[in-house]
Amino acid sequence: MRKRKGQMVFEFIVAAVFFLAIIMYVINQLNFAVSLYGNEYMMNTLESRAIEISEILVKNPGVWDNQSPVSPGLAVEWPFLNLTRIGWMDSYCNDNYTDLGKMMGVGPELHGFRIAITDGGNIMECGQLARGRINAVVERIALSESGSLLRVTVWTW
Repeated sequence: MRKRKGQMVFEFIVAAVFFLAIIMYVINQLNFAVSLYGNEYMMNTLESRAIEISEILVKNPGVWDNQSPVSPGLAVEWPFLNLTRIGWMDSYCNDNYTDLGKMMGVGPELHGFRIAITDGGNIMECGQLARGRINAVVERIALSESGSLLRVTVWTW
């Protein structure tokens, strides 16, 4: 009787191919699922930051040193916003966008933010919307001290 030394059996080769195919399928499915959850996590983070910034603006009176915010906030008392502070925030943001971002907690994990306040026309625009980036947007409705409707829109990316 002859012994088969060093020879592979056909069944072993088929089993090895099936095993590798199953492993590749599982790895591919895990990769797909992880990328979906990663994108969802990023969108949730961006959206929560946009909500946080909008809360700071519309519900916090802030602390102002002349026309510069020590702590940003535009509220007189919810739901009323101070138009004078909105004007100050607009001019401050144009010159100190990065500093305003640091005050609102937009750190290195986010690339930027944009704030727009309108009452039918533009009252305040802070920052430019980044093209080609995933962003989250939150809109809030408030009132000016004179009773006109204000739309506060915050984008983060």
